[in-house]
Amino acid sequence: MFQNSSSRSTIIFLLIAGIISALATTSAFAAKRKYNYEISGQVNINTAPASKLRIVPGIGKKKADLIIQYRAKKQFTNISELRKLRGFSAKMMSKIGKYLKTSGNTDIVKRRIPRKS
Repeated sequence: MFQNSSSRSTIIFLLIAGIISALATTSAFAAKRKYNYEISGQVNINTAPASKLRIVPGIGKKKADLIIQYRAKKQFTNISELRKLRGFSAKMMSKIGKYLKTSGNTDIVKRRIPRKS
C-alpha cells in the first residue's frame, strides 16, 4: 500500500494534524456559547408530556419514555417511586427532586439567558 516509509510518515502526520485541528475547532465552538440556561418551576411526572419531562436536567428521551410507560400502568404517588425505574439513582434523584412533583400543574420553564463575559 505504501511505497516507502516517507509516505507512511506523511500520512500519519496528516492524520494527527487533522485530529488536533478537529479537537481545537470543537473546543473553540464550545467556548463561544452565548447563552446559559435557567430552569424554574416543576413538572408533574403523572401528567407532563415528554417535552416537559426532558427539560429536567438528566432526563432525556429514554428516561422520559420510561416515566410515561410506568405511569400508563400506575400513577406515581411520590417522586421516590422513580427509583424503581432504570437510571434513577439516589444521586440523580437528589439533583432533580426539586423539579418534580406528583400533583398539580406542570409549570417548568427553561429560559435562555445571556452568558456573562
